[in-house]
Amino acid sequence: MTTVPPADPLDDDALGALVRSAASEWAMPPVRLEAPSWRERVRTPRARRIAGLRGLAGRVGQAAGAAIVLTISAALLGVWLSTPHNVGKPSPVPGSHVPASQAPRSTDVAASPLPKLFVQGEPPSPSRILVSLGSYFSVLDLGAGTLGNPINLGAYGSDLRRNADGVAFCLCLTGDEYANSIATRLTVAYQQYSDGGAPLGPSHPIGVYKGTPDPRDGTVPEQPQQVTVHITYADATHAYVGWSLHDHPAWRSGFAIVDTSTGQVVSRVDLPDRGDGTGNTRVFLDAPRVLGLTSDGRLVIDRSWYSWSPPASQNPTMSLSYDAFTATLSGPTLTGVAPFPAAQGCGEDLVMAGPRPDVGGTWLTCRSAVAGQTIVRLVGTDSAVDDLHVDASLDAFGETGGISAVSPDGRSFYAWDPSGLTLTRVDLVHGQLTSGHATTAAVPNDPLLAIGRWLAPPAAAKILLSSGIAISPDGSRVYALGIELGSLSGADFAGSSGILVFDAATLANVGHWSPTADFVSIAVSADGQSVYAAGSPQYSAGGVTTSQPASVTVFDASTGSIRLIAGSLGRGFLTFPATILP
Repeated sequence: MTTVPPADPLDDDALGALVRSAASEWAMPPVRLEAPSWRERVRTPRARRIAGLRGLAGRVGQAAGAAIVLTISAALLGVWLSTPHNVGKPSPVPGSHVPASQAPRSTDVAASPLPKLFVQGEPPSPSRILVSLGSYFSVLDLGAGTLGNPINLGAYGSDLRRNADGVAFCLCLTGDEYANSIATRLTVAYQQYSDGGAPLGPSHPIGVYKGTPDPRDGTVPEQPQQVTVHITYADATHAYVGWSLHDHPAWRSGFAIVDTSTGQVVSRVDLPDRGDGTGNTRVFLDAPRVLGLTSDGRLVIDRSWYSWSPPASQNPTMSLSYDAFTATLSGPTLTGVAPFPAAQGCGEDLVMAGPRPDVGGTWLTCRSAVAGQTIVRLVGTDSAVDDLHVDASLDAFGETGGISAVSPDGRSFYAWDPSGLTLTRVDLVHGQLTSGHATTAAVPNDPLLAIGRWLAPPAAAKILLSSGIAISPDGSRVYALGIELGSLSGADFAGSSGILVFDAATLANVGHWSPTADFVSIAVSADGQSVYAAGSPQYSAGGVTTSQPASVTVFDASTGSIRLIAGSLGRGFLTFPATILP
């Protein structure tokens, strides 16, 4: 199906007629009422605990009594920005919360789902991409507008991506022993898959990790995980399977290093133990993550932990901290694991790291204890540190790509405020801060851009960004997803304000592409010619509860015109695992 936009702009009546005519041909799959919600699928026990520590179930920060920022972790997902306030209630009457002069015109057009498939010209490249759907993965065929068979029905932070040969592989995590409804044993295995979702060859065991509950306390309100696993990468050829397990009186942790082409474990390394608390204090230790490299090529490792006291209290005193290490990578082997003193005291947790070009040294990004702030630490070759405080929130608990990114040349760190529409750049070489602000001014009345937004008024909705910012492969453009504040109150989010395009050199806002859906994830093709945006199921672009399935819209990167819409992609919460699509 192809469509040529009309030469003259359409008024609302003509646009309504166009949509009603097209809607009669669109199909809508049934709603799976028995399926768990996205919130239930993505929030890990660690995320729930940290959310409780920071009080992020509610509003945690306000600027001038208006904008808020909520930050909660997800195993594969980045940033949880709001909670629904009116689910199951009628949508507000159009114009009831805005001046009459600004209210949308009354129409008899009801909210309609997006088309199953719309293609303008040739399908974009790539047209077959890996996508995440919460508890599993799939290959999306944009040429047909369909999802392939589910790949990996596990959970617990399983990871699927393509190796250097282009073959899809999964480091799959399964739990098979539990205590107090929490997994105490996790099994990790490597498995290759065809694009159709069929296993290719046998799986390769990576490790079995088993923790035990604390024998001192029995059943108490705070029940942390007894074993955790995180999968991170320093390059395309090796995966670092970080693990931690409770073995009273200590927590043990380390890495299994896996060849991503063969699934073979090429080396293993243990990290120093940490005690599980003494007296009236208890400790939970998370699995370690590889964050990046120092200027001399050593890996930077983060291992988060928290403590609580007294152990049986319903409202214990909580404390967040982390251990930082560096290690030498000799081939696939880690040696010389040592503490990284220059990383200590940088906020509540480390998130990203990398070498500083030209001047040497290392940069780190850290979550600040101050709501809505990020610390960028510049470490010199003499280990001197310079902390820059940025008014932006970092991605939650090591899951990068939500609202922050690093330029391809490693010289700039970008932090995105999706509700304030402000992009901040930190020069990682010289420490300079620059900000650019976007607006969501009206755009031409293109019927393709209007689908999904024009059909219904805004209402409060839950918004998830993973990822919410992507940089073009040549580093010249930054694409970011915006969030609109709702009309019910200054602290409600109403849906997507579309894609904001920035010039990476000047931070000038050079484009605004209106949403066709409630955009929650963004990616760019490896050739830089196409920008992909995933829309959430259940909500329209304006945040209105609908029967809309998940969707993907592909934009031409140079013009912002729509190249493709795939609008019937099921009820799963579809996101892109990477911001550059090969």
